[in-house]
Amino acid sequence: MGNAAPAEQAVFRQAAQIVVLPDRTLVNAFFRILFNRATGRVTYEQAVLRSTDQGRHWTRVDARVASFASVSAVDPELGIPVRDAQELPIIAVNRATGQLYMTWQDGNANSDGRAGIVVARSNDGGATWSTPVRVNQGTAANVQAFLPVVAVDAQGRVGVLFYDWRNDVLGDPGLSTDVWLSLFDADLKFLGERRLTTQSFDMRQMVITGGRGFFPGDYMGLSTAGTDFVAAFTVANNLALPVVFPQNNNGVFVDSHDRQSIVFVRQP
Repeated sequence: MGNAAPAEQAVFRQAAQIVVLPDRTLVNAFFRILFNRATGRVTYEQAVLRSTDQGRHWTRVDARVASFASVSAVDPELGIPVRDAQELPIIAVNRATGQLYMTWQDGNANSDGRAGIVVARSNDGGATWSTPVRVNQGTAANVQAFLPVVAVDAQGRVGVLFYDWRNDVLGDPGLSTDVWLSLFDADLKFLGERRLTTQSFDMRQMVITGGRGFFPGDYMGLSTAGTDFVAAFTVANNLALPVVFPQNNNGVFVDSHDRQSIVFVRQP
């Protein structure tokens, strides 16, 4: 299973998210940071723990999903980061078959080592996992993609929601951003993608949180209704306001501009 050996090498765990398998097994997904005391090497990994008795007891050792390169999206011209998911995994389960799917941001999924997105599958309740598959297959491998969310519909299709900058033109005034839904079959064969934004929006109009950059917020999600995917996500309102970065947010900072909106899309 590729577990950390010894377990004390895992020095940090965060982003616990629990799903329930058809047999009522609980699977807790998170990322961990491993420190090798002999070599000094630091490794980022996605991992899971399992409970077969409704959470009273959990496996003592994490099951490794995959190692990954921790990276945030960065404005390619201004160098301003996006306060995005970075290391955080999102997990979903096919409630009929028990297959698990996990998605996360990964610099290994981008040919330039910048933000990309992958998804992996487990057919045995999280004990072992497939090799991660790049999610944003509808565009060039060097286009930054970020903020993934995964869900499984009633016919077993896997959907991953994400943002990317494929439609941005270097040198123009804004940072043209779109939201996409990539679709896969149960074995993670790519079926195509759907554009969920009717037109690109300018990421540079998002709220900026001090030195941490553009903040779409924790306001994106993906679920299903039968064979439809239902998505909620944040877009920026194109106000043509100047970009100020970094901001001095000492004390309480209130941005009075109507910078962002929440959008809901139902996609068959």
